[in-house]
Amino acid sequence: MEKWLVIGSGGREYVIAQTLAKKATRQVYVAPGNPMMAKMDRVIPVKIDELDFNALADFAEQQDVVCTVVGPEQPLSQGIVDAFQERQLRVFGPQQAAAQLESSKTFAKRIMAESGVPTAAYQEFTDVDEALRYVTQQPAPLVIKADGLAAGKGVIIAKTQSEAVQAVKQLMAGDQTKLLIEDYLDGEEFSLFAMVNGTEFMTLPVAQDHKRLSDGDAGPNTGGMGAYSPVPQITADIEQVAIDTVIRPVLKGLVANGTPFSGFLYAGLIRTAQGIKVIEFNVRMGDPETQVVMPQLESDLGELILGLLAGETPVAKCNRANTTLVQSLPLGIILGQW
Repeated sequence: MEKWLVIGSGGREYVIAQTLAKKATRQVYVAPGNPMMAKMDRVIPVKIDELDFNALADFAEQQDVVCTVVGPEQPLSQGIVDAFQERQLRVFGPQQAAAQLESSKTFAKRIMAESGVPTAAYQEFTDVDEALRYVTQQPAPLVIKADGLAAGKGVIIAKTQSEAVQAVKQLMAGDQTKLLIEDYLDGEEFSLFAMVNGTEFMTLPVAQDHKRLSDGDAGPNTGGMGAYSPVPQITADIEQVAIDTVIRPVLKGLVANGTPFSGFLYAGLIRTAQGIKVIEFNVRMGDPETQVVMPQLESDLGELILGLLAGETPVAKCNRANTTLVQSLPLGIILGQW
């Protein structure tokens, strides 16, 4: 029986484990997992904390795990891939240095600038008074972003200068020491996913999620209230432009920077009147987008991952005509905290 380990406990990891377990000769462990995962065939939750890297690596060694797939951003940003690789364990995800593409928005902006990847103009601030002066001198709307990880809640779209002032105060009230204040981009947002090893990659179906808390795109930004895929208004030609102007150059830029990327790359994009621009990068699959992208995958996920890690460039066969939709539910959050 081929054994795999998935790190995480939420809906994203549920679907990754479910997709891997489609192969009848494969058993999938999920750490820490959640009770619902135990109801799936050949999937076993294991109560090991996702930040206990030594215990996770010990488990992978003891069970002779073929490969570990890391779901959430926090273990990646804290170096789980580095820890596994130091013990010669196969793992799919970026090293800590490359994971800065998500954990540090200033790092991501620098890589984009050096790689010629289009994104919003921005200013960095570490002093709250300077940030407040800046937003009172700029036309709204503005986008206020915490520099580090914020579980999808570190971005505030301020429609007025007054809202921008409140956003700066809110985000810098805690331990946040750096902000990015960006020009607002108007257009059609979409998410493009790639499975990557260095400069070799393959793409997965495009998705679109719903960021705002309330109906009618009202309320604060969230990590995603639901998603659907494919996205009819994002044609194959538009997707190819995104691949050529965003995915290829940023991967080359990361290699040139000495921080090559491996794992799932999430490009949060927007099609503006001036062309496609990057809103953000994530260094893992999105949640809830994973729940609508993975069901379209007809190729074996495990074989695709192992092929990439072996230096190959496999092609993901997907049934992109298979429309899927998910709405996030509180139950998923509850089950993710068992």
